Amino acid sequence: RGAAMIVLRPETLVPAPGGVEAEVLEARFAGPWHDVRLRADGAEALMRTACAPPAPGARWAVALRPDRAALVPPEAAAAAADEGTGEHR
Repeated sequence: RGAAMIVLRPETLVPAPGGVEAEVLEARFAGPWHDVRLRADGAEALMRTACAPPAPGARWAVALRPDRAALVPPEAAAAAADEGTGEHR
C-alpha cells in the first residue's frame, strides 16, 4: 500500500446522476464532442463528452469509467511526487 496515481483520459469521466458533484470551469464545443474542464475536491480534470454540458459555474455529477482508467503503481506515483509533479496529492 502507499501512494497511487490514476491516469485519466478525458473520455474516462462521464455524466452520472448520483456521481461526484463537480464544478464546470469551462466548456468548449470541439466538433462531435465537448471538452469540459471540471473541479471537484480541489482537483481539476478534463472530460470529453457528446452530452451538452451545463454552463460554467454549474455543478455536474460525474463518475469514472474504470475500464478507461489506468492505475499507476505506487512506486511510480511516489517517484512522480518526488519529481515535484505532485498533482495527485
